[in-house]
Amino acid sequence: MRNLKKLTIIGLLILFSVNTNAQIWPFAPINRLGNTVYYPIDSLQIDNLTCTNRVFDKKLTDRYFDLILNQDSVGMSINDSIVYFKQKPRNEPKSYKQILFYKRRILVNSNTKIKYLKLTSINDNEIIALATLKQNSSESKSKRKEVISINKNNIKGVFLGSGQTYRAILTGIEISAIVLLAILKGIN
Repeated sequence: MRNLKKLTIIGLLILFSVNTNAQIWPFAPINRLGNTVYYPIDSLQIDNLTCTNRVFDKKLTDRYFDLILNQDSVGMSINDSIVYFKQKPRNEPKSYKQILFYKRRILVNSNTKIKYLKLTSINDNEIIALATLKQNSSESKSKRKEVISINKNNIKGVFLGSGQTYRAILTGIEISAIVLLAILKGIN
């Protein structure tokens, strides 16, 4: 029984600390723990951040986000050329809905995947983001980051995830709690 407890504690330690940025392993990077909130595109402004998104990070930028598209694909400007990406469809939730375990949807075209979109700025016409691109060609595979812009008219809404500060704090709390639990169980 004691070995089962130790194995459970070690399993929990691995579960919460293998992947940083407060994501849950082995489902990472598809499930993000915490404060993902849905915003309709017309309400996405710095003054309208609600719910747990305002706990630690009060600024709009430096957050990870996912899109709900108006059509089946979206054109993104990458290096002054328009590239179209598709995404699994999803029903639009009600405004400002908080989602505890949000399942991220990857944007895909014939030879490129966008794994993460990180919001850098937003204006009246477009969203500027830093995208992590994974390119699969017949010769090689590469991973790079590019600045992209997305026209707001092509988007219904945005799932806005937590910023870097909140993810770092949450990861630290999780690791500390598991280590403390392991120490307390070791004393008993």
